[in-house]
Amino acid sequence: MGHGHAGRTGWPAVVACFSMALFAWGFGFYGQGVFLAALQRIHGWPASLVSGAITLHYVVGALFLAFVPEAQNRLGRRAAIVIGIGVMAGSVALLPLVTTIPQLFVVQVAMAAGWALTGSTAIANVLGPWFDRRRGLAISIALNGASVAGFTVTPLLIKAIDSHGFAHGTWLAAAVSALLAATLVVVLVRPPSASWLDAERSRPADPSSPRRRDPGPLPAPLRRREVFASRRYWLITLPFGFGLLAQVGFLVHQVAFLLPTLGVDGTGFAIALTTGGALVGRVAMAAFVDRLDRRSVAAASFALQAAALGAMLIWPAAPVLYGGCFLIGLALGNANVLPALIVLDEFAAGSFGVVVGLVTAFNQFLYAFGPLTLGILRDATGGYAVPVIACMILMTGAAILVLAGRPTTRG
Repeated sequence: MGHGHAGRTGWPAVVACFSMALFAWGFGFYGQGVFLAALQRIHGWPASLVSGAITLHYVVGALFLAFVPEAQNRLGRRAAIVIGIGVMAGSVALLPLVTTIPQLFVVQVAMAAGWALTGSTAIANVLGPWFDRRRGLAISIALNGASVAGFTVTPLLIKAIDSHGFAHGTWLAAAVSALLAATLVVVLVRPPSASWLDAERSRPADPSSPRRRDPGPLPAPLRRREVFASRRYWLITLPFGFGLLAQVGFLVHQVAFLLPTLGVDGTGFAIALTTGGALVGRVAMAAFVDRLDRRSVAAASFALQAAALGAMLIWPAAPVLYGGCFLIGLALGNANVLPALIVLDEFAAGSFGVVVGLVTAFNQFLYAFGPLTLGILRDATGGYAVPVIACMILMTGAAILVLAGRPTTRG
């Protein structure tokens, strides 16, 4: 009897993972900038303190990420994801109720658990068993949900809060999104059938993709200490960690940065352009993802974002701000999927789960300090010029470092 349609093909699981990404990034990533601006406006709290709570969210989430594969194996993938959706939604619902900074820190810690159980590591581990030859395409399509979240969930969240107030607007958006994501996960996430796996493994390799060579017998999965001892691991983790530190720092402060110049509607449009650009970039890469040199794509993405930030800083007029946001998004679209695909290129398939989990965890630990760092710089200097310059420096360094990590042999 099998598992019906969902047991014979992996694409329904991609749809479910798309909805997971829509929910997780809508509230745990892009939504953080909306929450920061709202909490500052309502309570008058300094940017550094609110940013510090968001940084704690990402730090704790990074610690949880390394254990997501074990949680999925122990609880089952669907159960672990649904629990994560519930924890995330409940935490978001508590944000309008906080009245002190310590309460905000506690809520952000709880939100971190939901973010870890519904983020990129969870998605990669759900789709990894389904796909062999087309794993990069499947993960890239699923993570388009993260981009769609930015121009759907985030602008709608801004509008809902503006129309109904922080509490009612946040509760409505979180409830609808959580219900949709949980329903699709319960219905569509299933283990792969043997026939699907056989078909995937027998699919001819793309002759234009030299990286898809026969790996021979699969070695035993690497242990954590072996991964940490690998030079290749650090040359994936560090450049993406530094680049993501700048990206996340800017995105969390993007609303506060743009609001004085663009206003509520203009800022919502700029956020939509950022995430619309992310979708365009990710869709464009998905068509060629199994033929491109992924490290070169990453370097170009970081360099493009550094240039866009420089233009926004030098010419802060509305057209330049809109264009810069789109270009940042164009490069941003691949920031979450590329590390997993480089791991797929440079490590044996049997070690994919543990390596991608550790890469994602360490990256999140580094980029967790982006919001706090920019908040401190903003409070210290009274503006966003120095924070933006710091982001440009980090982006440029990431572009150089990721190219230096090109391997000559498979690890």
